[in-house]
Amino acid sequence: VALLRSTLKRHFLDFPNHKVTLNMAASTSKKHENFVRESMLKDGNPKTIDELAGIGPKAKAELEDKGLTHAHMLLGQLLVFNRNEEMFLEFLKDNAPCLNSHHRQSCYNCLNEWCSLNL
Repeated sequence: VALLRSTLKRHFLDFPNHKVTLNMAASTSKKHENFVRESMLKDGNPKTIDELAGIGPKAKAELEDKGLTHAHMLLGQLLVFNRNEEMFLEFLKDNAPCLNSHHRQSCYNCLNEWCSLNL
């Protein structure tokens, strides 16, 4: 990022009255990108919970033990919370304690972006 900023500054030195603003979004995983561009169904079947960004085998097992087997079930929970980030992250913390804060955030970001694009 620093290299990109310095390169852009050098290229824009000829235009001192122009402000250069970089809006660097957090990078997303391939899993995230694949999930948000598709429907909740894959080949006519509901997507499994581990197709969500941030959800791996351990979290999948913990969530399945709670009866959450498909991605649309977590989506439903997010919608029950009115897409409230804090409440959803706390829900994940309580129901999949193996998830660290980064993975919980990845899951939230994935579902929230899916909502923004599809609802």
